[in-house]
Amino acid sequence: MRKFLTILTSFIFFSLILPNNLEFTNIQIQANQSGVIELSLDNPQDEIAGIQFLIVDYPDHGFFTAVEPTDRLDGFMVEYNDLGDGSIMVVGFSLTGGTISVG
Repeated sequence: MRKFLTILTSFIFFSLILPNNLEFTNIQIQANQSGVIELSLDNPQDEIAGIQFLIVDYPDHGFFTAVEPTDRLDGFMVEYNDLGDGSIMVVGFSLTGGTISVG
């Protein structure tokens, strides 16, 4: 029983230390200029089956033109939809059950 508790405690401990993290670049874009919002996924222990996130542009001054996936999303469908309220929903997933490797 003691060995099981040690393993369980270690699993919980490392799960709290090494969570999956999705991070956006901090960017400010002036009027009539363009920019790139970069997204970084840090998944040190889990393969990821898909992504979905919302970007809110308040008070709706931005104009989003494209979502460009990197090599880590090779084989994934990545699409976005302008929700009409200044935000866009981005989704990425594999139709064949592929995953984003640990990295």
